[in-house]
Formats: sequence, C-alpha cells, structure tokens
Amino acid sequence: MTRHLIGPVVALIAVCALASCGTDDADQTYSVPTRSADDRILAVDDGAECDRAVVEYTEYNFRLDLVVHGQEGDWFRYEITSKDGTVQNGASPVFDADTRSTTMATGIETSAVEHVTVTAEGTVGVPGQCTLTLPSA
Repeated sequence: MTRHLIGPVVALIAVCALASCGTDDADQTYSVPTRSADDRILAVDDGAECDRAVVEYTEYNFRLDLVVHGQEGDWFRYEITSKDGTVQNGASPVFDADTRSTTMATGIETSAVEHVTVTAEGTVGVPGQCTLTLPSA
C-alpha cells in the first residue's frame, strides 16, 4: 500500500515546489518608489497641466471622478469651475501607509466642467497646484 502512495506524494511535492505552495502574494514585500524632499508631489511646475501619472480621470465618463496617486502623508484638494461659473471644492483623505491612490467622486457632469485645479500637500516633497483641461471644455 505504501508503494502506491509514493508516486502521488512525489507528484504533489513537485507541484508545490513549482507553484510555491504555502506562500501568498500578500506575504510578499513590494518596493514602492518614494519621492525625495526636493521632488514635486504633482510632478509638474505650479500651474502646469497635471501629470496623468499623478492625477487622472476617465475621459468621456458621465460624472467626473478624479483619481490621485501618491504616498503616505499626501493630501489632495480640487476646485472645479463649471461652465456656468459655479465652483465646487473637495478633498482626499490624508494617505496612510497602505494608500497609494484614491478616487474622488465629484458628482459633477463631466460635460459641465470648464477646468479643474488640483492642489497637493504632503509630508515629503514640494506642494503645488496643477490644472486639468478636459476635452469637453
């Protein structure tokens, strides 16, 4: 009887070795790039068009959702100027150690937006502002 189990046990060991049995990606440590104190949080000069790697939105989405990417200690605010001249403000929570991005649902119809100004502050890096110009503007 023992002889009949040797083949399946060897096969199971081989499969586990190849598939890394017992490990989970959640247990892995990933290196996240961090910015230095001299780097701009928004990655662009003040007033420039926002870098889509830091501030993005889905083009042609009915409602404007802003997605911001940062690191621990970052905090983002937005000011949306609509085509009718109204202004709406909002902000992200302060990023914690586990946060690398967050979505800020504005509730505003994308087609009504004239432009968006995004301000970023953080514990590391140079604060600043950038502008999003939407194709519908």
